[in-house]
Order: sequence, then C-alpha cells, then structure tokens
Amino acid sequence: MNPIIHRALSLWAEPVPVDDALALDRFASVYADPVTVNGAASPLAELVRRARMVQGAFSALHHELVADVDGGDRCAFAFRLSGRHTGTLETPLGPVTATGRELTVTGMDTFLLRDGLVVEIWALADMLGLLIAAGALTPTP
Repeated sequence: MNPIIHRALSLWAEPVPVDDALALDRFASVYADPVTVNGAASPLAELVRRARMVQGAFSALHHELVADVDGGDRCAFAFRLSGRHTGTLETPLGPVTATGRELTVTGMDTFLLRDGLVVEIWALADMLGLLIAAGALTPTP
C-alpha cells in the first residue's frame, strides 16, 4: 500500500485540530493546495471543512481499507468509513439530522501524486446507500 493512502484516511478519521493553521499544516502534508477534486480546484481549507463536518456528524469514526492499487504516481483504493451518526450530516440532498445509528459509507478514490503530495483526486462515495441506511430516503418497490 502506498503510505499516502494511510495518511489520507487518517486525516479524515482522526480529530481535526481546532487550530486552523495546525489543521491546514496536517492536510498540507498529504494534499497540494489547491488539490483538484473530481475536476475542480479545491483549497485545503475546504477539505478541512469537509473533514470537520464528517467528524462532527459521526462519533467513533473509523476507516477500513478494502483494496488498494499502487501505480507509482497514481494509486487507487476502496474503503469503508463508519461511525455512529450523532450530528448533522451534509449531503447532496440536504442535511440529515442525527439518527444514533451506526452508518457506513463505501467509497473509492484515485490519487495522482506529484512530489509526494496528492495533486488530483477522483472520488466516488455511495451516498444513496448511506441516505437509505440513515432513513433519509425510503426505496420504493
């Protein structure tokens, strides 16, 4: 496994420092600023904000690496991010208030690396499965 995968997953699962400068420094040890996410430039401050939102929505947050491929300057990995849903979660369909349920989102990321940093990310996450598990959506037969 490319060590940057472990470092990236840890940033999202371990508490983000309250101090903005320290949080940005930690993210800058993994990601370029800005980093391209799904084709759009994203400043590190936005990644820090997203990580704080995820960590505010889940307690006992942890990740599981399911599979990974290392191709030198490119790597890809599949993961599960799980925790107890204890805070509001921002989603593409709007906020989902805490349910108290143990929820898991499955995702896959590909990284383009340059000079030891992630400069480009293509990311997919099973938000539909997460929203159904949270009770925010009900599938119809």
